[in-house]
Amino acid sequence: MNLITPLLKLADVQADCDSISKKRLFEQASQLVQASQGVAASDVFESLFAREKLGSTALGYGIAIPHGRIKHLKDTACVFLRL
Repeated sequence: MNLITPLLKLADVQADCDSISKKRLFEQASQLVQASQGVAASDVFESLFAREKLGSTALGYGIAIPHGRIKHLKDTACVFLRL
């Protein structure tokens, strides 16, 4: 077993995601986190967007790892979206 297996459930994965912008992609990711963790999508979106303002989370070759912190969220939450 690897380290991400306990964090990422099938419901947290969206393959062939159709998104026209980074903002829309963050909105889709926020909806997934809300559905699986019960955290308000607006809190997730604001966290992702605020972190991205500090600097890009892109690694290159079409890979990015947007992330953020939400004060009242105690455990790590992950979602995976593939364009």
